[in-house]
Order: sequence, then structure tokens, then C-alpha cells
Amino acid sequence: MMVWYWSELLVMLTNERRRALHDFIAGTVVIKKAFLLDQAAV
Repeated sequence: MMVWYWSELLVMLTNERRRALHDFIAGTVVIKKAFLLDQAAV
């Protein structure tokens, strides 16, 4: 179990998108989208 944990951490810290090992295996990418709230709606 510790081998998996350390490999996840190592992979995540060594790529610029901060993807973990399970993200590479599944082929997923997290997309962060910034948005503005309409002040009148709040």
C-alpha cells in the first residue's frame, strides 16, 4: 500500500499538470474553470 502512495505522490509532483498516477491510468484530466458571479444575482 505504501508503494502505491509514494508512487502517486512522486508522479503528481513531477508533472506540470499535477496529475496523479491513477489519472494517467484512467486517461482523465481535471479542468479548472474560473467564472465571475453576477453581483445582482447574489
